[in-house]
Amino acid sequence: MNLNSVREGELKEVFDALEEAFRKLEIDYYLIGAIARDIW
Repeated sequence: MNLNSVREGELKEVFDALEEAFRKLEIDYYLIGAIARDIW
């Protein structure tokens, strides 16, 4: 699984917004949906 293609693909705007919010909340990492399931 190439996570860079997911991160830079059609979900780029979503990830950008999440990362901005998480940065403001000082959250260092996150796992989302099926990607989280696969990694976990």
